[in-house]
Amino acid sequence: MSYSQKYALVQFFQQIDEGESFPMTEWPLHITVADIFAITVTDDLMADLEGYINFQPYTNSYIKDEGILGVTPVWLLQNTLELQKTHDTLVGIVENHGAVFNTPAFTRSGFIPHITKQAHSNLKIGDKISLSTTSLVDFFPGENWQQRKVIKCFGHK
Repeated sequence: MSYSQKYALVQFFQQIDEGESFPMTEWPLHITVADIFAITVTDDLMADLEGYINFQPYTNSYIKDEGILGVTPVWLLQNTLELQKTHDTLVGIVENHGAVFNTPAFTRSGFIPHITKQAHSNLKIGDKISLSTTSLVDFFPGENWQQRKVIKCFGHK
C-alpha cells in the first residue's frame, strides 16, 4: 500500500508545540477546521496561512449535540458565522496553493464542525468553545501513516 503526504488544519484545546508528535489513535482534543488534504508545503503557503490566522479573531462556538460521524462518536458544534468563515477562508487559502481534499464533500457548505469524543474529555452539551490558534498537522511524518506531527502553530499564543 502506498501513502502520500497529507495535512490538516486543526485548533487544539490545549497548548501543543510545534514539532510535537503523537500516534493517530491519541489525538489531543481539537476541532478540524480544514480536513485532510494533499499539498506541497511552501514558504508562500505558510506566509498566507500566517497572514490570515495571526489576525483572525478567536473562534467561538458551543457544543449543541452529540452525534456519530461514520462510526465515530462526536460532539457537534454550533456552526457559527465566525467558525464557518474560518473554515471557508482556510480552505480557500490551501486550495489557492493546490490543495486536494480527501473528502471535498465535507468542505464549505458540507463542513460539520465537531470534536471527537475521547475518554479523557469532560465536555458536555452547552459548553462554550473559544480557540485562538490553528495548527498545520502532518498526517504522514517520516513516512509513518500511524503518526501525526504538528508542523506549525499560528495565531494568538
